[in-house]
This record gives sequence, C-alpha cells and structure tokens, in this order.
Amino acid sequence: MQAQASLVKGSVLNIEQLGYYLSYGYYQLTIAHIRQKRCVIRFGEDNERVISPGSVFQLATAVLLHQYDYAQQFYKLFQNGYMKNWINRSKSHIGDFIILLFDKVEGGNTLKPIVDDFAYQDILDNWDSTDLTKVTAYLNQLCDDQVAQVASPPSKMFFEFDNMNWQFTPYAALMLLTLRAQHGLENSDFEHPGFGNVTSLLLTQPVAPKKDEVLEQLVVKLHEQGFDEKALLA
Repeated sequence: MQAQASLVKGSVLNIEQLGYYLSYGYYQLTIAHIRQKRCVIRFGEDNERVISPGSVFQLATAVLLHQYDYAQQFYKLFQNGYMKNWINRSKSHIGDFIILLFDKVEGGNTLKPIVDDFAYQDILDNWDSTDLTKVTAYLNQLCDDQVAQVASPPSKMFFEFDNMNWQFTPYAALMLLTLRAQHGLENSDFEHPGFGNVTSLLLTQPVAPKKDEVLEQLVVKLHEQGFDEKALLA
C-alpha cells in the first residue's frame, strides 16, 4: 500500500518498499509451497484453492526489481501448482497471464491456461513482437482490464483487486515491458490514463530485497526451529 501511495501521489515506484514486499513475499510463498508439498506427501492429494491469487504479483515484483533468483523461486510454486488448482481463482485472467508469461519467457514453457477463452493468449504468443503498435495495444488491453476490474463491484469476483494492495500498480504491463527490455527488445513509450507513463517506471538496475526488524526476527526464529527454506524446496 505504501509503494502504491508513492505511485499515485508522485508517479514513482517506491523501490525501498517493494524491496521489503519482495522479502516478505519470499517467505510467504516459500512456506505456502512447502505446505502444499507436504499435503501431497501426507494425504496423497493436492490442497486446492489455498494460494491467494494476489501471490502472482510477488512474481511480477521480482521481475520488476530484476531479482531473477527470487522470480525463479516464486515460479516453482506456480509451475507446480497452477494446473493443479492450488491457486484460489477469481474471474480475472491477469494472474494467469503473469504466471504464463514468465513460463513462456523464462520457464519451461510447459504451462497451459486453465481457463476457457483465456484473454491474453495473443499477448503470450507475441510478447517479443517488434511491432510497437501491437505492443502498445497489448499494454492498453492489460491496463484497461485492470482498471475495469478494480472499479467492478465485489459481485464480479475480481477479488485480487478488491483491496488496496495491488489496485494502482500496473504489474502485468510492467512485467511485460521489463521482460522485453531484459531480452533486448525495444519498448514503446506507453502512457495510460489510469497509470500515467508506464514505460518511465521501468528500472534499469537490480533492487535488493530488504528485511525490516519484524521479518529479521521472524527469520531468526524460523531457523532456530529448524526451518531451512532452501533445503526444504531442493
């Protein structure tokens, strides 16, 4: 919320706050992933619809901050669980897009949409297009859909956008632009009435994850109790 307030008020990404968000997200999704793996071991079946749909924005944040190792760790959860319905679905396809885009560009390109009439297949198929008119149309589509979903009533079930956490940052569009830039592709100078100049928000240098005092103490306690996130996910 603090990072988004900076974007709304000053048209800048608060990279310090996003660095904290990335660290919290790492432990949140690591624990969630381990719980899912243990559920299969203990009960012989997947625990469906227990991962928040908003978790996908942590993957997008890792990409935006150029933290590839973190992005890969988040991706493992979605690679293992997306097609097994681990994620609690809303009616939005934006979360699907974030997962499938990373799978297409940086992952194994093994995932398929689990929804009918997936809204962004054309963007996935042409994410690396050199036609900037087409790229601009894709960015407009992603941003327009987010604005519409943020403005929709709860009955429409776009509940990753029902709170303040992810409403005002165009994560999907920024992720597409960042991945294109990382692969040496030209980007259009894209401006949107709901988000301002989106291209200008792109970062050119990695931003290190940060831990505040609360998270530092939590991690110390986890390790004292024998929690080893790297070994558990190996």
